[in-house]
Amino acid sequence: MKRLKLKSIALACLLPSLFYGQDWNNANGTPTPDIYRGGKIGSGTWYMSGNSWGWYYPESGPQIEAANADVLGTNVGDHVLISSFSSDCGTAGNWIRNNQWSLRNSNGTAGWSSVNFHDGISIDDQFHTPGTNTLTWWERNPYNDIQKWGNVNQTYMSLTKGRLAINWTGSNARLDLNETDNSFATLIARSNHTTDNTRCIYASVARDRTMAFSVGNNNYNNGGALAQTFVVYGDGTTRIGVQTVTSRASSLLQVSGEIDCKSLYVLKPATWQDRVFEKSYTLPALSEVENYISANKHLPGIKSEKEVLENGYDVNEIDAALLEKIENLYLYVIKQQKEIDALKNKLGEK
Repeated sequence: MKRLKLKSIALACLLPSLFYGQDWNNANGTPTPDIYRGGKIGSGTWYMSGNSWGWYYPESGPQIEAANADVLGTNVGDHVLISSFSSDCGTAGNWIRNNQWSLRNSNGTAGWSSVNFHDGISIDDQFHTPGTNTLTWWERNPYNDIQKWGNVNQTYMSLTKGRLAINWTGSNARLDLNETDNSFATLIARSNHTTDNTRCIYASVARDRTMAFSVGNNNYNNGGALAQTFVVYGDGTTRIGVQTVTSRASSLLQVSGEIDCKSLYVLKPATWQDRVFEKSYTLPALSEVENYISANKHLPGIKSEKEVLENGYDVNEIDAALLEKIENLYLYVIKQQKEIDALKNKLGEK
């Protein structure tokens, strides 16, 4: 009975080692990188401790860990397959595989600073060269914080430190879109709001002179710089045209070019000239007007040609001034008609 108890105790001590932890050895007795321990599996898992290689036991690691001990080359395009999961497509000879590679992104360098992690799809023995022909791939560069998405050798989208570029690589904007197909728009924003005063596209800025919205044209550039042909600033100031026009600081709309419109309405003009018909208004004598024209070469109350060409003019101001001159003409004509009628009556009496 005592011998039986000892055997039971020995078996109880042996069973956990058989079922809780297992190490697989090569035929010569040396350990392999394949481990089962604590319900977790490690295959080909190595780690570097100081300057010596060591074994990684996955008690505190993931449930399953696999590693490829093949050394990644130092030439751009060199790659090592890390993992592959496949599925039968239901057609004889077709297997779809989700592969993951380490991929060297520059020549002559070693270490993780020049390594991308490439996740791509292959079919059977095709489309299995990362960076060249894998399907619907996703690639990450952890050292430079860059992610890319694409298909075969085309990059559709890249994310660089929070800056997203679509159909483009590398961007200085948070969102950069590029379209080369003339049959497609670059950006479409749709609004299906059912109430008024909602927003479809909204730009928020913190300064008055920040460009909230701008349009550039590659056909008009200044020393290679993109010309801004339409700009809306944070304070609402809007500039239209290739050239910057000299304008007043209070101007909210600046147009370098012609304006065509069917109607233009001025709300609440600052001045108007009905005062001409007030009794207090003094109509200048025609002789005074003649003397002024002879001396200044323009009508009194109207800016000279030199002043207009240099500084422009206020449309409301010039409209009011011209109206005053028209009303003056009517007063002169009325006065002359009265004089004519008086002469007729005098002649008629004779």
